[in-house]
Amino acid sequence: MNKDLLSNIASNTLTALGGLSGDADKAIISAVFSPMVVEITGDVASRALSALQSSRLGDAINLIFNKFKIRRCQGENFRKDAFMTDNGGEQAKQVLEGILLNINEEYEKKKVEYHANLFTNLCFEERLIFDQALYVTHLIKRLSYRQLILIAIFNRSPIKVENWVFQFEEYSENYIFKSCADLYCEIKDLEQKVIIEDCNPIATYEGSPIYAFKLSVLGMIIYNELDLSSIPEDDINKVSEMLINKRCKIL
Repeated sequence: MNKDLLSNIASNTLTALGGLSGDADKAIISAVFSPMVVEITGDVASRALSALQSSRLGDAINLIFNKFKIRRCQGENFRKDAFMTDNGGEQAKQVLEGILLNINEEYEKKKVEYHANLFTNLCFEERLIFDQALYVTHLIKRLSYRQLILIAIFNRSPIKVENWVFQFEEYSENYIFKSCADLYCEIKDLEQKVIIEDCNPIATYEGSPIYAFKLSVLGMIIYNELDLSSIPEDDINKVSEMLINKRCKIL
């Protein structure tokens, strides 16, 4: 898939989208989306891409605009603030470039859906301003799919982790606990990124700390903007089982 083919995908998708839009949105589509998508997809595709990356990028473009089509069919309108209108949609253009570059380098296939959700929500909802949109775009590149699942789990209820470090050392020879080393690191990483935060006063259990974590404001933003409520229940159950095996408790 080459630059011209990717640009054609973008042009054809926008043509179909334009046919569904009312007069209020046609100006945005013709002045912002059409040139923006053709320019950005062409620019990204002109870089050294493997066949797999090119295919992934083409699929992602179609995915994004299929989501646009659904939102328009439901009667929703594009946002009309500076994100879409200033300087020919320059802000939306920068975010789209960042998201397509993220997708281009993404090796976890299941995450592509949530990159697409982010851009779709940014184009229809005015919840985030430009700088916030850029930060979230940058941040989700550094999160694993399982961390997105963890965010969805934390959204349901705070999670209490009793004596985590002590258990982790005590059961170091146990396969279940050894296999949870990466899960422990991913939860700690969410804490360091301020996506989850301690929601209880400091407490102890037999001399060891008890942690209870909940989503922070940033965590809620990620949950909402990426539509993490759409994560398949089977995926959530698999990670929940790991948390249960690790003696975590959902409050």
